[in-house]
Amino acid sequence: MRWVYRLQQRIAITRGECNVILALALLFGLGLTARYIQRQAHPLPADAYAEAEILFQQASEAPPAEPVEQALPTPTAEPSSKPTTYQPKSALPAGSINLNTATASELQRLPRIGPKLAARILAHREAHGPFRRVQDLVQVRGIGTKTLARLAPYLVVEEPEQ
Repeated sequence: MRWVYRLQQRIAITRGECNVILALALLFGLGLTARYIQRQAHPLPADAYAEAEILFQQASEAPPAEPVEQALPTPTAEPSSKPTTYQPKSALPAGSINLNTATASELQRLPRIGPKLAARILAHREAHGPFRRVQDLVQVRGIGTKTLARLAPYLVVEEPEQ
């Protein structure tokens, strides 16, 4: 780095100006390298994809293949004895959870809702009364507009029965 300091002294520039000059020189060198590589590249011949085109045409003209389910062999090994307890949260039907009557476990089935956030929703409902609309859920700490957009298809707001 002494040579940089000497260069600064000889041509009377500041450190910032020296850094800019070095950056420009680096970019110029990269540009020359890219130009060299582009000139060395050879274009593809016109018939480079001709074989693939023929295969695609043959496949589109062929009769439909038999379904994949029939083509697969049936498994002979018995399935694992472990029961699967995982159910994806996206498997909820649209508009399936009422915000005003949902329990903590029902709320936890929603995407991005864990035990703490479900407890906050219930606490907000107890403190402020029933929700009037789904958009009121943003008043709960930890739920923003993006989370609400993910949750909205699964939620409805109905007045609790008395």
